[in-house]
Amino acid sequence: MYLSLRTLGPEEIRQYQLHLVDRELHPRSIRIQTAALRFFYRKVLRRPLLSDDAPLPKVIRYQPPTVLSRDEVARLIEAAPNLRHKTILMTLYSTGIRCSELCHLRPEDIDKERMVIRIRQGKGRRVSSSVRHPAWEFSDYSRLSLSLS
Repeated sequence: MYLSLRTLGPEEIRQYQLHLVDRELHPRSIRIQTAALRFFYRKVLRRPLLSDDAPLPKVIRYQPPTVLSRDEVARLIEAAPNLRHKTILMTLYSTGIRCSELCHLRPEDIDKERMVIRIRQGKGRRVSSSVRHPAWEFSDYSRLSLSLS
């Protein structure tokens, strides 16, 4: 059964919004579809449609990530089952590089004298560098391959 948009009113718009909520769409997706309906009614059909007739759902603001304490980070690294996994965790935490960037690291990308790691295939396929934390002595880990494969 199809209905013409010209005959639909605020109650049908609310029912459609509830349908979108039942489908578990993200509030931003519902806002976009509601804004499109508002535009259609006001600009194309030239029908008055109050904001209360097609309310926009609230969008939850971005929550900043939980920052681990030094003790929690130390326990996380110590919980790693072997030296390779500890090295991976320490590299990720001390440099802030992405997992995909870590996967592409080669031993020649590590400059021990300058304490810099060269990132070849970073975001946007550009070459960048990351400074290692000075507390991390790399000499114990230099014999390991840093790839995750």
